[in-house]
Amino acid sequence: MECPSHYTRKYIFCTVYTRGIMKEFSVDFSSVQDVQRFVELATQQPYPITLGNEQHRVNGKSFMEIFSLNFDYPLTAWLDCSEEQFQSFVAALKN
Repeated sequence: MECPSHYTRKYIFCTVYTRGIMKEFSVDFSSVQDVQRFVELATQQPYPITLGNEQHRVNGKSFMEIFSLNFDYPLTAWLDCSEEQFQSFVAALKN
């Protein structure tokens, strides 16, 4: 199954890259509600999710840790999961 190259949901722009086992995509949050939605979906997942940039990486399931990051630029999310789990997470973000 092929990953979508990008998608847009309520001003969240994500670009998906698949590199071996670890999946990653870029996400740009435009509001607190976008961050809240991401954390709600992330906490439901059984695998680790990391969010960050070149300087800092934090737990993608922690609302407080995410707000320690700089939102001026898109962030990268790393998911250590199977292809099926990744596709499920991406589909949930689309809705």
